[in-house]
Amino acid sequence: MKDLLRRFLFFLSPRLGITVMSARARSHSHKLIRAWGIDRLNRQLTDKLGHTVVSGPFGGMVLSRMTLNEHIGPFLLGTYESELHSWFTALEDRSFDLIVDIGAKFGYYAVGLARLNPKTPVVAFDTDPWARRALSQMITANGVTNVTVASFCTPKWLNDNAGTSTFIFSDCEGCERELFLTADVSAFQNSTMIIEVHEEIVPGITDELRERFGPTHQIDSVSSHDPTPPDIDLSFLSADEKEQTVREIRGPQQWLLFSPRDE
Repeated sequence: MKDLLRRFLFFLSPRLGITVMSARARSHSHKLIRAWGIDRLNRQLTDKLGHTVVSGPFGGMVLSRMTLNEHIGPFLLGTYESELHSWFTALEDRSFDLIVDIGAKFGYYAVGLARLNPKTPVVAFDTDPWARRALSQMITANGVTNVTVASFCTPKWLNDNAGTSTFIFSDCEGCERELFLTADVSAFQNSTMIIEVHEEIVPGITDELRERFGPTHQIDSVSSHDPTPPDIDLSFLSADEKEQTVREIRGPQQWLLFSPRDE
């Protein structure tokens, strides 16, 4: 019955279908967070450490109230997706005309990058209405004025807006093929991109992206690994709670970094 309803929604309106499915997935993850007691752990962390990210490339960013529905430990400690930290450090001296975050969730990257690049417009896309509300709350909490919140990114939007120096961060949960292989390749010629690839959803996408952008971009890759414990006093937590705080709720991940060859 659920599969039939899903197919009907996508037939009726692909955007409506994606919106409903993304909202259902997020609602399910929030239920798991409560069932696993992570909401209690979140309160322990914020009671002791406050709501400000304490380390990492986005240290100093405020996590707003709605983020407490997520597993905020890695975000608050600044260890979230630490595999990418060296890439972000290398990009600190770069100047971009536009920053695009596809699959922005509550805005950890969108708002973090907006704080580091206050004169650069940031467009943050997410298909989940809750995520867009949480993102708006993060924008207010951090006082940034250069973020635009949007719902659906399309190949046409990328064709029309990817400019002479654009940074794109994408975690679009399997839409990589539609966005990056359908849009004109010329739109990305001067774009620096970090794309999380989802081989389990889109088999072969990694090789397809490498083949398409290999002539114009230097391509680096990194895979997820066990996080490095942060140099932060967490003595108020038990050993199990410390491990749970740092551990991200995710399966194996891989990211590709595309850097224009002519820069």
